[in-house]
Amino acid sequence: MDFRRLRYFVTVVEAGQITKAAELLHMAQPPLSQQLKQLEAELGVALFHRVKKRLELTPAGETLYRHAKRLLAEIDEIAISVRETEAGLRGTLSFGFAKTLFAWVAPVLRQFHALHPNVRFLLREGDTYVLTEMVKRREIEFALIRLPFEDGALDVRALPDEPYVLVAPASWKVPKRLSFRFLEDRPLVLLHRLSGRGQFELVVGECRRHGFEPKIVAESPDVHVLLALVEEEIGATVIPFGAAVRFKPNNATVATFDDAHIAAKAAIVWDPERYRSKAAVRFIELLEERFGAL
Repeated sequence: MDFRRLRYFVTVVEAGQITKAAELLHMAQPPLSQQLKQLEAELGVALFHRVKKRLELTPAGETLYRHAKRLLAEIDEIAISVRETEAGLRGTLSFGFAKTLFAWVAPVLRQFHALHPNVRFLLREGDTYVLTEMVKRREIEFALIRLPFEDGALDVRALPDEPYVLVAPASWKVPKRLSFRFLEDRPLVLLHRLSGRGQFELVVGECRRHGFEPKIVAESPDVHVLLALVEEEIGATVIPFGAAVRFKPNNATVATFDDAHIAAKAAIVWDPERYRSKAAVRFIELLEERFGAL
C-alpha cells in the first residue's frame, strides 16, 4: 500500500472535501480524485459516500482512517527518531496543558527555547478530557493535566501538589490568611470541567466539610472568565496558586487558607506506545525541576 495515498486519504477525510484537501496538499483536484479511486480499487471497497457537498466515510473508510492515522503518525515518529540521532534537538515539540498550569509552563518554555532555539512549539490548551483525547489521537506528544484522571491507556506521572487560594475583589478587604468558612454566604465563581469530575467538586466538597453550602453564582471552564468576573466584583474564586499569581487582576486580592484540606493535583500524561522525541523528554525533565521548586 502506498503511504502517499494514505496521506492523501487522511487529508481528504479531515478536510471534508476534495477541493479543500487539494488546496492543502498543493495539488490539482483531478489527480487527487484519481489517487483516491486507485486506493479504493486496491482495497476493493468504497471509502466515501457523498452527502450534499461533503464526503462522509463508509464503515470501511472509518476503519482505514483509524489505522492510517496511527500508521502515518508512527512513520513520522520514525523520521523524527532518525533525524535526532544526527541532528540533536530540532523540529516541532507538540504538547498541551490546562490553563491553570500555564504559570509553570511559561518559564520552562523560555528556558527550553534558550537552550534549544531550533525547536518549534505546537501548543494546545484544554481541560483534562480534551487534552488526554489529543494525546490518544497522537495530535500532541504529552499533556499537563489536572487530576483526577483514570485511564490505563496512558502513562501518568504525578507532579507535586499545589495549594488552592482565594482570589477576591479588592473591595472585600480580605485578610492574607483566612479560614475556609470565610466563603460562607459569599458569592463564588468556580472552575468547572466540560466533562468529568475536577476542581469544582473538590471546592464544593471542601465547603460542605466546613459545614456550609457554597453560594455559586457562576461556573466556567476558563480561568480567565472567572478572574474577569472577580474583577467585575461578581464574586470570588478558588483556584490553584500558580494560576492566581500568573493571571490575577489588578484590583483583586489573593489569600491563602489556614484550614483547607484540598490541593490542586497535576500530572504529565503520554502514550506509552508512542515514541517520545528527545525534545519531549528534555522538556518534561525541566518541568519536573520547576515543579520541584513548589
